[in-house]
Amino acid sequence: YDEPATLKFFDDIRATYTPEFIKNSPYPGNPTSVPIFIVGMPRSGSTLVEQIVSAHPEVHGAGEVKVLNRSMQKLRMTYSELPLYPEMSPLLTHEHYDFIAKNYMEMLLQHSSEAVHITDKLLTNYFFVGLVHMVFPNAKFIHTLRDPVDTCLSCYSKHFKDDMPHTYDLGELGRYYLKYRELMEHWHKVLPAGTVIDVALEAGEV
Repeated sequence: YDEPATLKFFDDIRATYTPEFIKNSPYPGNPTSVPIFIVGMPRSGSTLVEQIVSAHPEVHGAGEVKVLNRSMQKLRMTYSELPLYPEMSPLLTHEHYDFIAKNYMEMLLQHSSEAVHITDKLLTNYFFVGLVHMVFPNAKFIHTLRDPVDTCLSCYSKHFKDDMPHTYDLGELGRYYLKYRELMEHWHKVLPAGTVIDVALEAGEV
């Protein structure tokens, strides 16, 4: 686990996605409001939130789909000159944003072609909230929150099937958590009010 590189990744995202950068996007945005992104740390109540939201007859719960990841991978395979995220961000053109939008929606609609909304519960999409907002300005983000100690201890006690190396040491996990919360606060500051909705487990909001 390369902790300095991981923490720098958070910092680089915040440094890239400034209010000016988002405002001056070369892409007007895909108008769809189908995706609902559920983001946050694991063990924060996200599964319960998705179950509640998808109980609505107009919502389909797709679960932890890696649709955005695959769209970004396909983008770099097609446009090999693009560096990794977030370094690619200032280089993205109207064509690139449209490519992400069309590929994402094509894959997402495979989960349901009839639902008014589809939830995407890949929690680490919090890295891409600014980018996704520029692609889908009408999409909403539900950010699930739980007490930090409860969240981190629960993560520490679970052996995740996905690669989450920061969860095997309490110090590293704590520092990662602080960077994640810092990034989420950044999204609240730079994106329009109501784009990201915080839902706190202990407050009875779930």
